[in-house]
Amino acid sequence: MKLVLLIALSIISIFSNAQILNPGFETGDTSHWSFTPRPNYTIEIKGGQNANAMVIHSDISINEFQPFSQCIPIKKRGLYKVTLSVRIKSKKVIGNVGIWMHLQDSSHASTSFKNLKMIGTEITGDTEWKTYSLSLRSTNETQYILLGGHLGGVGTAYFDDFKLKYEEITPANPPLKIRRYETHLRRKIKRLSIVSNNIDWKQVKSESKEILQTISNYDELDPINDYYINLLRKKGDNHSRFSLSMKPTKTKKQNSSLPENYAPSADIINDSTAYLYIPGFSGTQAQATKYATQINDLIAYIDTTLSISYWVIDLRHNHGGNMYPMIAGLSPFFGKRTLGYFMNRKRKNTPWKSGIGKAKLGRLTLSKILAPHQLKIDAKKIAVLIGEETQSSGEITAISFTGLPNTALIGTKSGGYTTSNKPLKLKDGNRLVLASGYLCDINHTIIQGPLIPTYHVMDSLNEIDWVETTMHYFKQD
Repeated sequence: MKLVLLIALSIISIFSNAQILNPGFETGDTSHWSFTPRPNYTIEIKGGQNANAMVIHSDISINEFQPFSQCIPIKKRGLYKVTLSVRIKSKKVIGNVGIWMHLQDSSHASTSFKNLKMIGTEITGDTEWKTYSLSLRSTNETQYILLGGHLGGVGTAYFDDFKLKYEEITPANPPLKIRRYETHLRRKIKRLSIVSNNIDWKQVKSESKEILQTISNYDELDPINDYYINLLRKKGDNHSRFSLSMKPTKTKKQNSSLPENYAPSADIINDSTAYLYIPGFSGTQAQATKYATQINDLIAYIDTTLSISYWVIDLRHNHGGNMYPMIAGLSPFFGKRTLGYFMNRKRKNTPWKSGIGKAKLGRLTLSKILAPHQLKIDAKKIAVLIGEETQSSGEITAISFTGLPNTALIGTKSGGYTTSNKPLKLKDGNRLVLASGYLCDINHTIIQGPLIPTYHVMDSLNEIDWVETTMHYFKQD
């Protein structure tokens, strides 16, 4: 019993601290809440569960999202557990509804973060009022809490009754399994991270030992995981992340239907110009094949029925995921060629390639189309649209186009997630997706930070500016 008491995490009191202002929207307005209305969304106060609720609605912006937030200064600092709870309802949502919470230091830099997706909770479709919660562990450096909600996609989301609860905790000796977890995690990062050489590992060992004193079980690992992610962020790695273990569903046949927000689409701009929308993608192998095939079939239909020589490839809302179906689907533009390179810490390069209906890593084919199309009319020019939401595999796809002649990046700078990541299984069953290498273009030039477009769009929220900039590029000799 004495040993159990020594290693147990003891919550000793619940105390009053800074609270959310206008948490139930009783005033009938959005005072104390921050947001910028985005195109095709409405955000307002309407009658809710008790009296009022924050309501976000959209019926046409599948690949956009509308957030709102509030920043709360902390009055009493120290070691405690902070829990955010919110009542949420959804109606005809195609996409997702969520809440999130950052703990921030004196400069408003995030020291800890969590959202519903990170704990395996998804709100979509039609749901009744239900309370959802998130918890984080605060430290002496925590001075602000930034929290909020969002609707991603289309439908209606209702938010009401935001609450914060603070529970003070005292340090205790961590169990052996927790110490082993941290040692395993630290050694993995030290050996493989691209920023490892910039880290004082002696200091890290000391700081992590202090954090471990607040952890007794695997389900309380957020403080140490957040510590390492924020350490990597401060050293320039903004791509690494922790990923929940997702056990595959045991079915005889994988679901091949694509979620609507993953579906590629096409349009005709004029007699000689076509438009392709390429969203990000994550899913099963069957879904990957369908995604790539849809892109290929859209290109094939346009190429065989119209005289198209100018193509617009829209990657502005491509948040990444699995890059290989993207490359395979777009292979009619690439043909057989090397598109870029992954470079590890030892400066060894591995190419990613396109084949006829294929995407390859070195010699390994990772995505394939059964009936690949080859362009009958060569593209005179290709405009690849990018922006801040072009991230990770979306950026790799953009880099792939830069090796083609008569191709330009148009828009604003990309998200800057330009590293290659390695998934590492951890002792709690989850994964650390660690930035362990760099991306290089076809000329072996290392890509660091965001992609910079050749032609800048001055007003990224004005669709006319995008059209005019693209058409200006097409008309140039």
